[in-house]
Amino acid sequence: MTLCHEDDHELKFVIEQMKKNDDYTNSEKSHLSFCNVLFEMGKYDHAEKYLHNLLNELSPDHEDIARCYDMLGDVARKKDELDLGLEWYSKSLKTKKKKSVTNNPEIGKSYVNISRIHRKKDNLDLAMESLKKALRIFERVYDDEHLVVADCLNSMGYIYMTQKNPERAMDCFQKALTIDEKHFTACHARLGILHNSLADAHRSLQEYEKSLEHANTALKIFGKSLPTRHYQIGWSFEIMGNVYEEKKEFVEALKHFRQAESNYCSTLPTNHRYVVCIKKSIERVSKQIN
Repeated sequence: MTLCHEDDHELKFVIEQMKKNDDYTNSEKSHLSFCNVLFEMGKYDHAEKYLHNLLNELSPDHEDIARCYDMLGDVARKKDELDLGLEWYSKSLKTKKKKSVTNNPEIGKSYVNISRIHRKKDNLDLAMESLKKALRIFERVYDDEHLVVADCLNSMGYIYMTQKNPERAMDCFQKALTIDEKHFTACHARLGILHNSLADAHRSLQEYEKSLEHANTALKIFGKSLPTRHYQIGWSFEIMGNVYEEKKEFVEALKHFRQAESNYCSTLPTNHRYVVCIKKSIERVSKQIN
């Protein structure tokens, strides 16, 4: 199959680099690799068109059919075409179920993908249902300390937080952290993100000292693993600002909100929800001081 848009200079360069690879052949595998490159480059329309062309060339029982459906779902999700994304992910799940045993981890991955769509559509109960199905499969296939188990627990924690259930969220985040600590060095950013999540859960429970402790731990980890202006560092400061605001220590709250704003504005567009939210927090707290 001819690679699409070879007149695009950026794509042409990528294609030439792929052709230099010893593993490059004119096979479905290399076509899927190219689709993945298009996706990572943010060229979603190109990737979508290419995947449809590839589907037309594959036999109905080809092993890569489900993968194509998954990638089309990824493209649709990135383009915020959520109903279409759910349709592709569901087709992938159906295809995998026809060909695989119940506990195939690929089926678990499909449930994770479906949960992402439901979460973006605010169908939180459906998202949680899909994640629990994925978690059951992953726990049967892998041991309880596998990273995909941690990822599932982390996603479940975010949903519980959105559902105003910080106790269950904290349980998920703590279990995920315990697993991650066995796989990563103490200064890995993944650990910092989980400490931030735990800080936010403790804040929701008005356990302020524990919240500040986790946020400070996150900052120490990020100081060794992330660029100085990374938005995750901004989230640590924002959580701390929220804690101080709830404690009515408005000067400290404003200080931390401004630090969060500095991080967010250095890395995110001005209309990003983090930027919009932190500016509202600064305005709100400033009124309490003046």
